[in-house]
Formats: sequence, C-alpha cells, structure tokens
Amino acid sequence: MTEEKTLALSQITRSLGTIFNGFVNPELIVSAWEINRGETVADLGCGGGYFSLALAKAVKEEGKVYAVDVREASIESVSSRAFLERLDNIKTVKADLEKRGALKKFIKNGECSFVLLASTLYTSKHKNRLIDEGVRILAKGGRLVVVEWVKRYQGMVIKNFGPANEERLDQNDILKLVKGKGLSLVETFPAGSYHFGMVFSKK
Repeated sequence: MTEEKTLALSQITRSLGTIFNGFVNPELIVSAWEINRGETVADLGCGGGYFSLALAKAVKEEGKVYAVDVREASIESVSSRAFLERLDNIKTVKADLEKRGALKKFIKNGECSFVLLASTLYTSKHKNRLIDEGVRILAKGGRLVVVEWVKRYQGMVIKNFGPANEERLDQNDILKLVKGKGLSLVETFPAGSYHFGMVFSKK
C-alpha cells in the first residue's frame, strides 16, 4: 500500500515544475500530495495560512488541520480566512516551536498522518526542535514534508529577493537535520521557481 502511494506521488510531483512557474501554488502542491478525506494534518509555522486552507479543503469536513504559529497575528489571519471560506476543520494553535515539547498539550503522539514545515526551518535557531516535534506528532508511516527557499536560481545567487542566501537551507542541510530522527527520504520535488520540497516517511 505504501509503495503504491509513493509511486503515485512521485509521478505527480516530478511534473510540478512543468505545470507552473514562479511562487508556490499551495492548492496545486497539496493536490500532488494526495492527502485524503478525513486525515489529521499539521501545518507547523503556518504563517497566514498559505497552506493551511488548502490542506483543510483536502481533508474535507471529516478531517482536521492544526495550524500552528508563534505569532498572534498569524493565528488571527488563519482564523479569519477560515471563517470567510467556511472551513470549520482548522484548529489554530499558538505555540513557540523552538521550545521542546511545545505542542504536547495540543497534539498527541502519532496523531497526524501528515506534517508540513513550509518556509519555517530557515527562520529558526533551534531547527532540531521543530523536526523533533514534527516527528513526535507524526504517525508511523506518515509523511513529513519540508518546503524551503532554493539557494540558487539558474546558477546565480538570489539577491534582494526572499531571505538572505546564507540563511537558506539546501537538501544536504535538511538531510543532516533529519538524520537519526527515524525518517526516510521518499523524494524531492520542485515547488515553484524559488522553492524546493522534500518528502520523508516515518519508519
């Protein structure tokens, strides 16, 4: 069952780079992840809900999305957008993911089948803690997806656009962060012209 899902995911995500250019299209990316109705998922470092709303539409009313961020403004933005779009399956959580066990009172061990860290790790001084908490709430066989800014574009360092190049993470940086965390790399994928993604499975 897992092998079939992985194959389908690969076929879709490999084509994403030819489907669109520019910034990440959240609904297109989420559709490629093949998240099913009724799943419980988490968007860690959700910001204004860029991915949270797309995830909520994917899991339907039977599912649940934990939208987590440390900033009150982000939580309020997600709540407002969810209300306007009549999405009742988003649970916002204000928590500092840089603190160990930040989500223990909100999300149970292994509760989520899918965890997203999108443009979040590069901002953190304690990246391992974010990974640890993502792994803790992830069910065995579940997927953890990391989306980050690419360091280079068409062979040139990106200047004056997005975070400073030295703040960005490449795929090797991500692999070092997840080493020994009980995750295996499923695949990488393009996420628009300025981001890349990596899919991991919990052993």
